[in-house]
Amino acid sequence: MISLPNNNVIAASAATNNHTFSQKIYDIDTGFPVGEIKTSVSSNTKELSDGTKIVTLSKTVTISGNNQNNKTKKSVDTIKITPNGEYFINGKKLSKEELSKPLINKVSSKAQSGGLSWLTSYNEINKDYYVLRSYPDADFWLDKGIGKQLTWYTKGNYKVSDFKAYANTVSSCRSSLITLGSTLLAELGVAVLTVETVIGTISAGGAAAITAREIYSQSTTAHEAMANAYSILENAY
Repeated sequence: MISLPNNNVIAASAATNNHTFSQKIYDIDTGFPVGEIKTSVSSNTKELSDGTKIVTLSKTVTISGNNQNNKTKKSVDTIKITPNGEYFINGKKLSKEELSKPLINKVSSKAQSGGLSWLTSYNEINKDYYVLRSYPDADFWLDKGIGKQLTWYTKGNYKVSDFKAYANTVSSCRSSLITLGSTLLAELGVAVLTVETVIGTISAGGAAAITAREIYSQSTTAHEAMANAYSILENAY
């Protein structure tokens, strides 16, 4: 069999060597680290003859401790950027509002034992008796919960332990987004960081793309943890 070249591709970057970063997960109750998230991520960008850019992001995440039993998950995201400025992630078109949303340093105004009150949180209201809350989804920057929030009042059990682990992961990723966002702002020399800026930086490559990939990875890891936490609440009744 003869393999023919893809004439639509006019330029392609070599697959960027995996870079690995890690972060501690802290228990809000004690302030002590309870686990670690280790992420390896790489990207490959191809430019088609019509000017469309296709970015393939490969990610491997291993969560150790934090009641996760060294869970490892691999994922691949495909980003398409068209010449007229349309952005697609895994086939879903991003709206202008989504693309222009800036990163803000939001602080919780509600008391809780752990997690983030506007996303996924838990609160021990009596000894070994908890209230668990979560939204099914959030925006890219984890600034706002999306969908119907569910609440569960329950005694401590293995489901509570799993939920707390997911909530702690979401909180840790959000903290990392703030730190990485400040780093990318400095690297790019811009005053406002938007979703479009992050994706555009990934596709452009270069040193700043490393930070941008980390930001993208933190966001997707948090979204996955939120979905898992929400599933616990959906199946609680």
